[in-house]
Amino acid sequence: HRQSTSSNTMAFIWRRIRALLATVAVATAYSPRPTRRIRDDCRSSIGTRPLPRRDATVASLRSLMLLVSSSAAVPAPSYASNLPRSTGASLSAVGSVETLLPIVRMAAALEAASSQARGAEEADLSSEACGKLLRSIAETIPADEMSFKRSFDAYSVPVNYKQRFLDSNAFLVYYSRGFDGANRPAIEGEGEDVVNKLQTMQYGARNEAWNSVDELLSELRFGSKGDANSKREDVVGLLEQATTAFDSYLSLAPPSDLKEARSRL
Repeated sequence: HRQSTSSNTMAFIWRRIRALLATVAVATAYSPRPTRRIRDDCRSSIGTRPLPRRDATVASLRSLMLLVSSSAAVPAPSYASNLPRSTGASLSAVGSVETLLPIVRMAAALEAASSQARGAEEADLSSEACGKLLRSIAETIPADEMSFKRSFDAYSVPVNYKQRFLDSNAFLVYYSRGFDGANRPAIEGEGEDVVNKLQTMQYGARNEAWNSVDELLSELRFGSKGDANSKREDVVGLLEQATTAFDSYLSLAPPSDLKEARSRL
């Protein structure tokens, strides 16, 4: 993270230097008359003939300025990548049993599919068997990333103002060492508070769950084609991987809420 911040800092400084050069070019273009050196060069080369028209000089310098500024002076838009992007989830019931229940249902669907795959006698699952597993999972688990993550975000701790400030002002926070005023603790202290840690862990487990489910669905789609089969051990392994990812996320929920959600299945 520090190396990334340092690289971004050097890139920012270099862009500002080139922006300053472009500003100088503009100032020169609108100068009331050429500098002495330019004037002397012109006189020595053209004798007593009048100097070139200022309009032509301005046009040339403006073209140069536009070339420099368009390629370097104006920085390209940058986007923070440290924080998760919004999925449009409703945050009105964060941390409730109601929003935990859909995630528990997904985990139960994976466990049922895992038991079904283990019970198959063939080493290779037929296209019909893969299609059946795919349909049973798709009834409960969204197949697209945004919908899947939205279900998790409705329950997870959302990104707070402090995290957004730290991410948007990483340069300032790093070089000021998190100074937040006299006699006040640093805004970026030695330890994260409990809520920030929980948010980070939940979003990490959510992403791992999606990656596992996406890989599982891709394998089942391949195996459900008429001319293809999937090895049973591969499918079982992917189901176990997805189940483990869900268990990691659900372990972050209060045990009493998790028990209540499971009792509603």
